[in-house]
Amino acid sequence: MTEAKRNTFYLKFIEPQFLDSFLEKGTIHLSRLGYFIDLENETGDDIIGDRLEGAWMMNMDPEVTKLTIIRANGEKIVLQGAKDGIVGKIRTEVTNEMVRDWGILSMCHLDLSEDGYFSSVNEKKHIGKMRLRKEVVNELYQLSDNGNRIPVLFDVNKFIELLMRELQGKHAACLNDVTYYSENDDENISLK
Repeated sequence: MTEAKRNTFYLKFIEPQFLDSFLEKGTIHLSRLGYFIDLENETGDDIIGDRLEGAWMMNMDPEVTKLTIIRANGEKIVLQGAKDGIVGKIRTEVTNEMVRDWGILSMCHLDLSEDGYFSSVNEKKHIGKMRLRKEVVNELYQLSDNGNRIPVLFDVNKFIELLMRELQGKHAACLNDVTYYSENDDENISLK
C-alpha cells in the first residue's frame, strides 16, 4: 500500500445496526465477498454489489493472444487467433469459490487534493472544515445506500497503525486499495 498523505482519510459507511458496537467498542463489521457477489447477481445492485468481486478477469484479443484449454484428461486445446476461427474479443471470468468466504472491510479512500479541499483551518487547535467536490458527494451518497448507512471518517495513518498492531500475529490480513474498471476495457483489466 502506498504511504498515506497528510490530507487523506478513509470513509466507512456503517449500517445502523452496527453503529452502537462501533461507537462503544470500536468494532468494525466485515462482510464476506460472497455477499457482494450475490447482491449484484440477485438484485442487480452494481453500486454496492459486484458480481466480479474476487474474480480474475481478462479480455483477450485473439489476434495477439493464444488460448490454451486443458481438459480434465490432460488434453490440450490451443486456439490462436483468427486462423482458428476466433472472431472478436474473448472474455474470461474466473472466481474461485473459496473467495466467497473471505471477509472484506470496505472503505472509501478520500484524498483532499483530488476529492475536495479544506475551506478553513485552525492550525493551533488542529481542526479544519473540509469540503468535498459535488461529484464526490454524489458518488458517496450512492455508496451510502442512498443515505441509509452512516458515514464515519478515519485518519489513514492512525487507522493503519492501530489495525496492524491489533492483527499482528493473530490473523492473516491484506490491506490494499482497490481499483475499479470497466468490464469492457480491451486490455487485461484484472492485472491493473
